[in-house]
Amino acid sequence: MNKLSLFLTLLGILTLILILNLSKPIEINSQEELKGLIQNQKVQVSGKVIEQKDYNKITFLTLNNNLTLTYSGSHFNFLEKNIQATGTYDDFNYPKIKVLKIKIID
Repeated sequence: MNKLSLFLTLLGILTLILILNLSKPIEINSQEELKGLIQNQKVQVSGKVIEQKDYNKITFLTLNNNLTLTYSGSHFNFLEKNIQATGTYDDFNYPKIKVLKIKIID
């Protein structure tokens, strides 16, 4: 019975991971478009980075369309670069996007 429960739990987790990775992200172009989203919904944004702040292991990026991104990868300088980012929507304290993948499109 315990082995069956473990197997079903792992199968459920794998299914959720596949849904997150294979689902199409919603294209967001402005702060107003974030209002209709729910927590952890997959989104894609693009724009020019106008402000970058590094705190410990997290980088805060502000785009020219007033979208705020949080990035916990390497501390690369994205300032004044055009980027495209895929992430999840989070509205704890203020609306922001937690970046899963980021790409420079200059």
